[in-house]
Amino acid sequence: MSLDSGMTQPALQQHVDVFVNSFFANGARNYIRKTTRDAPWMSVGIMEKTNSEAFYSSRLFSGMNIVGGNGYSLGHGFIHGYLKDSAETQIGRAVANLNSLGTEEIVFYHDESLRGLDLARKLGLKLNFTPVTLLEWLIRQVKDNRQQVRPLDTDAAVQLPCSWQSGDRKNTRINELFDLIGVRRVKRQYDYNDRLCCGIRGFFGLQTGHTQNDSDHAEAQVSRNIEDARQAGAKYMVTTCPYCFAALASTAKGAGITPIQIEGLANLALYGESLPEGLAFL
Repeated sequence: MSLDSGMTQPALQQHVDVFVNSFFANGARNYIRKTTRDAPWMSVGIMEKTNSEAFYSSRLFSGMNIVGGNGYSLGHGFIHGYLKDSAETQIGRAVANLNSLGTEEIVFYHDESLRGLDLARKLGLKLNFTPVTLLEWLIRQVKDNRQQVRPLDTDAAVQLPCSWQSGDRKNTRINELFDLIGVRRVKRQYDYNDRLCCGIRGFFGLQTGHTQNDSDHAEAQVSRNIEDARQAGAKYMVTTCPYCFAALASTAKGAGITPIQIEGLANLALYGESLPEGLAFL
């Protein structure tokens, strides 16, 4: 039985204020939380409604130094075309601010940051830190704490984001992490090079004159993705992007699939605890 595309409408409505009223109109506030000088740094990007305190509610992220906001954004929005500043201005400001942290390594929560760093290098900007993807960091955490990993023994579908930019390398890392924590990646139609957009683009069209058409297209994308995962036997719909999570979560639940960010799976395997749902949107 196919899913009713109307099931996704609550998810669309839930985050309209995030993407339109707050994000587009005002930009994202800057914030920084420093715990200790030697703690690792993580950049959570530009998401206006990000609650950095939520990261500290889990053992996985406990004690990390966290930075975010417009002044530290490395390009969230370039792909979908809603960023107001020019790429050069935004990237230059962000790199300068990140360099000023004086740390050797920064973990980047969102893939679009990696695209921004690629642009920074093309612009000739010097990075005073080593960028680390969230997946790389998660694999490191699991390996460093291998003795306490409790394999999840479960099946999961993966939703690859539009910001997916590292090709087979990203898939290799997802699969490595899954192997480490006892998760089987189901074989679905819309995966790897045949992936579909999650449908989040519907949010970005809500302030245009084509709202209904854009929302209808988004709902259709969500339904296709979730039905595909359901038919593949997935217990979890795993996202690596909080926007993908926001787009898919409601419909996934309606189909009996648990939506979860990939760090949530790692946290379950390591500590047996659930992270707050849609961490970056609390």
